[in-house]
Amino acid sequence: MSELSRYMPMVNYRNSWYAEGLTDADLADGSSDRFLDAMVVWGSQQTVEQGIKEHYDAGATHVCIQPVHPAGDLDAAIRVLETFATNS
Repeated sequence: MSELSRYMPMVNYRNSWYAEGLTDADLADGSSDRFLDAMVVWGSQQTVEQGIKEHYDAGATHVCIQPVHPAGDLDAAIRVLETFATNS
């Protein structure tokens, strides 16, 4: 997953992931399903909205949305951001 791969070599991110209980095996070979499920809220619009709500319910005062999209398909990223900007 290219959206997260840029963070893999960064020690501060890795240490944060380890503190969350992830392991070297979770981070190997581009990441595991366990890693992706821990880092990315994905699925239907309703599922993503619920994931964002859970962050706020846990005490977040700010939730950053970084749309993951097929390489080169910036229109997909824009559609995601427009959807959540309209429905927030």
